[in-house]
Amino acid sequence: WRPRWGFGTGSTAARRENVEEGTGYIDDHYDCDTLSLNLVAENIGMSASYLSAIFSQNMQKTFVEYVTEKRIEKAKKLLKQTDKNSGEIAKEVGYKDSHYFSFVFKKLQGMQSERIPCRKEALTGASPVSLSTFL
Repeated sequence: WRPRWGFGTGSTAARRENVEEGTGYIDDHYDCDTLSLNLVAENIGMSASYLSAIFSQNMQKTFVEYVTEKRIEKAKKLLKQTDKNSGEIAKEVGYKDSHYFSFVFKKLQGMQSERIPCRKEALTGASPVSLSTFL
């Protein structure tokens, strides 16, 4: 472990490596409802402000945008592959509040997670409606 502080520290390759450490931690822990920028920074040994800056520069999105995309992508997979309701899926992908999860899902996907028509039938082939039409 070595502390990495300040914006002048490290080469571009080192900053990219730091971001990869951060995204790796997020990918492994996105389902934790206490995941935060501070927690990730602490676990990879750098300040939250530095991680935020290099994350945005290297990923062209914010920390929150990355975590949200990760969670929604997993939620979409669960909606396709399971019979779980939106509240169960919300908890499984790291949201404490199922109403907030539904709000975020609708905002990003254009529909409410619990209102995907013919979800189960689309999975079994019992209906001509394909789930991929909706996701």
